[in-house]
Amino acid sequence: MRRVLHHILRGAAIILMVGAALLLLSRLPEKAQAGFNPNNLISDGTFIDINSLDTNGISEFLRVQNSYLKDFSENGRSAAQIIRDASHGYGDASGSINGITINAATGTVNPQVILVTLQKEQSLISRTTRDDNALRKAMGYGCPDSGSCNAAYAGFTKQVENAAWQFRYNYERASGHGFGDYQVGQSFSFSDWNGTHAGRFGNRATASLYRYTPHVYNGNYNFYNLFNGYFVQKAYNAQFAGQYRTGNSLPGYTTAVWVKFRNVGTATWYSRGPNPVRLALDKYWASSTAWRGSGWISQSRLATAQEGNIAPGQTGTFRFNIKVPNNASSGSHRFYARLVAENLTWFDNPKTNGGAWWQINLPTPQATHAGQSRGVTAWPGQTANLQVKFRNVSGYTWHNSGRVPVNLAIDRLADENFLKTFRYSNWVSAYRPTTMSPPDVANGQIATFNFTIRIPQNIPSGSYRFNVRLVQDSYAWFEPDINGAAWFQITVPKAQAEHAGQIGYPTLSRGQSTNLWVKFKNTSGVPWRTSGPSPVSLALDHYWTSSTAWRGSGWISQSRLATAQEGNIAPGQTGTFRFNIHVPNTMPSGIHRFYVRLVADGYSWFDNPKTNGAGWWEITVR
Repeated sequence: MRRVLHHILRGAAIILMVGAALLLLSRLPEKAQAGFNPNNLISDGTFIDINSLDTNGISEFLRVQNSYLKDFSENGRSAAQIIRDASHGYGDASGSINGITINAATGTVNPQVILVTLQKEQSLISRTTRDDNALRKAMGYGCPDSGSCNAAYAGFTKQVENAAWQFRYNYERASGHGFGDYQVGQSFSFSDWNGTHAGRFGNRATASLYRYTPHVYNGNYNFYNLFNGYFVQKAYNAQFAGQYRTGNSLPGYTTAVWVKFRNVGTATWYSRGPNPVRLALDKYWASSTAWRGSGWISQSRLATAQEGNIAPGQTGTFRFNIKVPNNASSGSHRFYARLVAENLTWFDNPKTNGGAWWQINLPTPQATHAGQSRGVTAWPGQTANLQVKFRNVSGYTWHNSGRVPVNLAIDRLADENFLKTFRYSNWVSAYRPTTMSPPDVANGQIATFNFTIRIPQNIPSGSYRFNVRLVQDSYAWFEPDINGAAWFQITVPKAQAEHAGQIGYPTLSRGQSTNLWVKFKNTSGVPWRTSGPSPVSLALDHYWTSSTAWRGSGWISQSRLATAQEGNIAPGQTGTFRFNIHVPNTMPSGIHRFYVRLVADGYSWFDNPKTNGAGWWEITVR
């Protein structure tokens, strides 16, 4: 009969006690709020794990918390013993009702659940001095919101034993036994200071807790936070113990790093099993798998402790690789990692408690101009060799091959499409004239870039700038001007010459031949070459129509008479052009003019006036 009445009290007048001190618990860290699920407060297995703590474990917990209960005893039993016995179904924590039997064979609930309830109801875990009123109604059992506490259940031992029984009874009835309320899967709606909250009982443990305290906030929200704070987060606690610092890196490069944490919690960190402790990508960090290096456990799990299992007080070393993404931009990047006890909890975020980060610097490529060759004066089709040097001040070694090679390129800030028309056959590509020499240039050393350009065939005379700039391909361009950039003045002059003398006017008979010569001084600024691109030769003036009729022996072609007998003529030098003419048999007697003119084939005729690349003779035919 006592048990029936006991059930009526426990079942019909479900207990809740909220004091002023407990109201403060409703404002707990956002981290705890983020994980709170009112439909699933605690797992069934954890809720009825009566062996989670033995008497010594409970005593140690009370000692660590500096609770008054660490020294409390009642009727010859310590608080720790009373709690342990209640969790195993002794005393008033046993009995049968409505077909549900609870005894030492079944046990009641996890002693951690009892400890959390002592704190939730009367702050007995955090109290450091005796409070008889709090001890009298320790678990809030028989103390409904609407009335005073029932004297039959007053006192620490009675409170603990009866509440433990009630929790287990609620748990058992939540899966049937003919009851229609507080069943698994059933919807609920509770009102409290924080409004009305609807949900669904996700498991038996959750239904039991709500039947004991029918509120989402103050009651069960506080239970969740306290349980995680005491037995999950604090069980898994770490202290930062050092790490390997990173320096500069580049896209595609891998860096091996490590971090050490000391286990300052109460649980061993296992490397295997259902709840292994691993170093993971911090769950608050969005740029996750892009930095994945070789050897990671998964997309987001980096490593376990290399020492294996880490007992409380020991230190674990977590080694892993960071690979900088190929598309990472220059600048400073942070890589965040954090310990996690899989399927249980994340360690607290601060660096001193299971979290760490690495500063990864992707420096902006830096160079200073260290010299270059002069500009170029050339005609279309001609080539020129150029050289530019840069000093590496990037803070890391340049390579001319690999993932991010340093190359000389057409400056992207210039007219790339025009400049690529200067491409020579040995360029790396249409926009990359050359690679670096030597192949590896350490910080502070000088890189040399030698390359060849060919003046475009159809380019008009004028002055042009050929702009080049260093680029670290697949990463970044160097900064302009003196920081990795240079330009060369390319001059394409007009074809010019100065008349420097010629043989006198001849008198000839029909069918007769003679040799003529004319001299021109090179005032073009470009060597006159006898072969190759834009060769200079003396030609029949293209304005004169009576061309091939005077052709003598030794002409180059029908209209090209000769090249300079001295060979190539440098600017400022004089070239002599000798050739033979033959008077046609049909040529009428009289005075005739024979016109010649210099031509740079493939580029341009020299200007027409006699003083600039042109000449003529009056030929008297008898």
